[in-house]
Amino acid sequence: MAQKSTSRQPRRGLLLIGALGVAVVVAVALIVASQLSAGDEETADDRAAAVSAAAPDGAPAASAPAASTDGAGTQPGTASDAVASPDTTTGAGATTAASTLPHVEEVQTMLAGIPQQGTILGDPNAPVTIIEFADLRCPACRSWETGELQTLLDGAIKPGKARLDLQIISILGPDSDRAAAGAWAAEAQNRLWPFAMLWYYNQGNESDEYATDDYQRAIAVGAGLDVARFDADRADQATAAKAAKALDDARSVGFGGTPTFIVTGPGGAVPFLEGVPTAETLVEAVDQVSTAAGGS
Repeated sequence: MAQKSTSRQPRRGLLLIGALGVAVVVAVALIVASQLSAGDEETADDRAAAVSAAAPDGAPAASAPAASTDGAGTQPGTASDAVASPDTTTGAGATTAASTLPHVEEVQTMLAGIPQQGTILGDPNAPVTIIEFADLRCPACRSWETGELQTLLDGAIKPGKARLDLQIISILGPDSDRAAAGAWAAEAQNRLWPFAMLWYYNQGNESDEYATDDYQRAIAVGAGLDVARFDADRADQATAAKAAKALDDARSVGFGGTPTFIVTGPGGAVPFLEGVPTAETLVEAVDQVSTAAGGS
């Protein structure tokens, strides 16, 4: 019995050593896998660095979504502030913000060569006016601007058939109020359109409140604004009055949500108060009202 007991102990020792060896191998494999996974995450983070430096959490980074067919907006949610803070002048901080903000060159290319004055994009003497009521935080507005605007520019604005009058309103709460103040401050420098388009391309999650000073300054820099003047104008009561008037005008025509369009010309008016028209539909409406009844 004593001999049998003695002969089993080395075997048990070998089994324990083998088990420990297996455990070590498994642990090493897990560590290697974890490091590889971390490396992948770092690579993804590197690719998204420009977006996270200048846009809020949830901001779409690349391709534009399909145009929305629903004009309803959404309600604001909790705060989210993930924007790099630029200088309040056009100094080094502002330059950094401009270089990291996505879609700056895209917006510049889209609007290049088109006259801009106040809220108007296009020939100020065009016979037809397309009035648009929009909220900068509205996802449906983002869908339209990033998915349909180029077609409208090519079909009616660039040829001089119509001019586009953008009226930024606030219907989605306090953060929407702040966004509207920024838009009308940009309008004072005749940079409303690039400001609005950059906002839409970098729009944050609708459940977050992201229209912070830092976010708005980053948009302002990308739009070519004097940021110090922009900050002063955002706090000006005259700016708030412009935003309030735009909302009153939208209510007076009975708008049903954002974006809302009204096409007016010598031949009358075609309102789109419910739902969201396509760009092609708006071009057709432009042609419809471009001449007075009975005219050539």
